[in-house]
Amino acid sequence: MIGNNGNSNAMPGLEWIEHDADFVQSVHRVLAFTGWSATDVLCNPLARNEVRHYLRVTRLIERRDEIRELEAQWNPLGRMSD
Repeated sequence: MIGNNGNSNAMPGLEWIEHDADFVQSVHRVLAFTGWSATDVLCNPLARNEVRHYLRVTRLIERRDEIRELEAQWNPLGRMSD
């Protein structure tokens, strides 16, 4: 089946994954950390849940860092607003 981008190997509806390098990098990092392979994640529910939870934690940490950076930009002196 040919996807929207003309790639015959693309799965419909998953085009965004090809363009989200941060997500792909996070998945590779979590797979390396856990020792699971992509095949393990697809076939083994334990591997799938473990990788999914580590990806959630990774996303939460990245969001927290982004929020801290934005707060530092908005309030460069670090003062609490009253």
